[in-house]
Amino acid sequence: MAQTVNVIPVELTELRAASTASGGTALTSTLALVPIPFGSDYLSITPRNFVGAAVARFLLNPYLTIFYTTDAGVTITDISDEMQDGDTTDVALDSFPVTGTGYFYVGCPIQFRGVKVDIGSGNQGDNNVVLTVKYWNGSWVDIADTDGTIGGTASSFFKDGDITWTVPSVWVKETIDNIGETLPSERVSFVPERTTPMYWTRWEWDTAFDADTDVAGMQALNRSTAYAELLEGQTVEVKASDRRLGCVEALTNAGTANLVVNVGSLPGSEFES
Repeated sequence: MAQTVNVIPVELTELRAASTASGGTALTSTLALVPIPFGSDYLSITPRNFVGAAVARFLLNPYLTIFYTTDAGVTITDISDEMQDGDTTDVALDSFPVTGTGYFYVGCPIQFRGVKVDIGSGNQGDNNVVLTVKYWNGSWVDIADTDGTIGGTASSFFKDGDITWTVPSVWVKETIDNIGETLPSERVSFVPERTTPMYWTRWEWDTAFDADTDVAGMQALNRSTAYAELLEGQTVEVKASDRRLGCVEALTNAGTANLVVNVGSLPGSEFES
């Protein structure tokens, strides 16, 4: 008895490329990130054009919640969307203040091993600005990060780079409401995702930024390096709604390739731009 399988296509209202146009984002054995546009409900990933590569390796990285304060929590600025939309629009961090007044908070519902930072049109001057990233385990503890944005003599946010760490075994998932530390209680209500338990990091610098420091992007690096693998021409399709995915992390095992990433949106959740 023959079995008939009917495939019903998803009702997408828009399709577009998330990867580099006309062939896909170039891959090497050094990781690259492909941002997932807001409004994406569908995601397809196809590697092509292998030269000296056996497989393309990839991970689906989570969306981050990112906010900062320049006045010890009196005001809060949420830059989650701007940092992860994949465009080159800058967020000005001119004269960002030192620890005690200026803090970045970067959190996620699942653990992450770091953040890729893209510096904008104005980079940090050579001012010996040192970054300390802390994580929450009941109190704020130094995560012992490796700062790949250091340049000049020893200045953080001097250039594009990855800020990474070993994922702590005692990292506690908690709400900003319950953490509360360094944020005045009457201002916590202004914090994005304040009642959602997350793995939080707090970023602080020992020297104020110079008067022209801009950041264009901050995207998660996956907690794992146990990459999924695709053969040349093999496609994987994924549901990508609710902003749980921020980007695709990809590289080759050796040699080079290209990665074509297409995204689609369902009716009622069209792309934002």
